Amino acid sequence: MVEENRETLKEEDLQKCVNNLPIFTKEKIMKKYRDKVIIAGGYIRDTINNDPIKDIDIFFKDPNIINEIVMYPRINSGAFLMQS
Repeated sequence: MVEENRETLKEEDLQKCVNNLPIFTKEKIMKKYRDKVIIAGGYIRDTINNDPIKDIDIFFKDPNIINEIVMYPRINSGAFLMQS
């Protein structure tokens, strides 16, 4: 991957993204799986630009986490889970 073409997130933008995560996402996912979670996609762009959030793309470094996550009622009822 070519790194020189990627923009670096400013500290204040990163903090804004973390602060604006839904409580459920922070409490049930981010705290428990801290270093095994990647938040990506339009959520970051839309949060920085103050646009309406459509969804949050969450990727897990450990595919076994999906088996645990699917047990959360809010995830199971409204999310599309994919395993590669």
